[in-house]
Amino acid sequence: MEDIERLQTRLANIRSARPILNALRTISLGRWQTALRHQRLVDGYRGELHRLLLSLRPLIAAPSAYPPGPALAGVLLIAVGTERGLCGRFSIDVLDHALVMHADYVAGGIDTRLIGLGAQIGRAAKRRKVDIEVQRLAASRLPTAEDAIEIVRPVLEDYEAGAFDAAFMVYGKATGSGGLQRTMQQIVPVPLDLHSSEMQDMADLPIVETSPYALYTQVLQQLAALTVHNVLLESAAAEYLTRFQLMDSATRNAERLTDELSMAMQDVTRQAITREVQTLAVSAGLVGGQTARKG
Repeated sequence: MEDIERLQTRLANIRSARPILNALRTISLGRWQTALRHQRLVDGYRGELHRLLLSLRPLIAAPSAYPPGPALAGVLLIAVGTERGLCGRFSIDVLDHALVMHADYVAGGIDTRLIGLGAQIGRAAKRRKVDIEVQRLAASRLPTAEDAIEIVRPVLEDYEAGAFDAAFMVYGKATGSGGLQRTMQQIVPVPLDLHSSEMQDMADLPIVETSPYALYTQVLQQLAALTVHNVLLESAAAEYLTRFQLMDSATRNAERLTDELSMAMQDVTRQAITREVQTLAVSAGLVGGQTARKG
């Protein structure tokens, strides 16, 4: 009876957890798909701004409002993690990748600053005994344009003040096969594809009734914010994909355990019934009587 009660308790616990796992899996799947849709929209807008910048370049004296220096003397690294758990080593792997890059830059004599986004990056840094500045992310919604602007504004200010020569975001990105890879994206100087077919096809210059340089600088700032927004959405999509895969695996494990425990309960019940029947038979003298007649 004790084994049956223990199995019943385990089975009840697993059955009560399955609806929660299913709900988390469904939520993760929905947010993953939503993040991908938002990312495609942001990426399309980035493309439009990129074409606008290429068309404005011939109208300004300076080639860029954020020209790269001849060599990197200072670098800012931003590790993008998660605000919540339930996604395995996601933030830990991102931080480890950023720490490797940080060590490489420092070894090359480059002054490097590392900051983190997301509470899980902060927890991972504590486990690694690394003291870094951590900014919080939105925990209950996808990143917005306002979130990206809040992040990129001080980065642009520090860059223009000469605090560093380049800034990169290190984050997790989903692959086509459903896996994850750690990658990086340059924020400033704003990367421009000067050899794109778009620039080669621009025969007519646009008519600009304001200062071309002021417009160019403003578009550059917007493009930097959109780049950050795109990275945040790409990281969020990878996070929700990871969470979906873990919840899907946990759901399948719960189903497997439910089947195994149900079969175990059936076996224990059959054994208990068999023992009860044997006890009744002995009490009735059926087993003993047959043995005596055989003797």
